[in-house]
Amino acid sequence: MLLASIVLLRGATSFIVGGCIGPKSVLERYLNAEQKAKLRRIVHTTFDGRNAEQVLASANTYVNSVVTAQQWSSILPELRNYQAMKKECSIYAQLLPTKIYTQLLRSVWIATEHGADAHHLKRLVEDFIDRSMKAEATNTP
Repeated sequence: MLLASIVLLRGATSFIVGGCIGPKSVLERYLNAEQKAKLRRIVHTTFDGRNAEQVLASANTYVNSVVTAQQWSSILPELRNYQAMKKECSIYAQLLPTKIYTQLLRSVWIATEHGADAHHLKRLVEDFIDRSMKAEATNTP
């Protein structure tokens, strides 16, 4: 219940990953809709809450592979400055066990792919956390 009350949704799914991978606006600046979707898929299918640097490297590599050299050069200083700040991942990534977090991330990703809005995503996260906490409580002696 504590976790469910901590988050206010900002954007579609950025709340579930947090600021540790980004900045999203810079990474997506020169991407078309299909490329943005692929970048989001890379992040949401490989991030486990503990491997931010690895996922960030994959995101940077992907963006570098699809933009022009001039475009990459224009965003690289912003990426370096932001990424040097070592922003924290979401509270979910920090507090939930990896297995539970990756299940939550996958559920949010699937819901987003099916057009869920922020209200539905918030409800999905709250329900997921409630069920996880209840399951853990019944499994704890």
